[in-house]
Amino acid sequence: MIIRALALAAGIAGAAGFSQFPEFTQQYVQRLGGAVDELARSVQAFDRDAAALGL
Repeated sequence: MIIRALALAAGIAGAAGFSQFPEFTQQYVQRLGGAVDELARSVQAFDRDAAALGL
């Protein structure tokens, strides 16, 4: 009886956790895309400075 109750509780907790996975993944990809965009700006500034110095 206790094992069945623990299994039910674990199943409910797992379902609640996994139901958030798609949203977590979407936000992670969005944040990663923002980091890539910011890095691209930094690289462009670096290239501009290097070109201005003739490097």
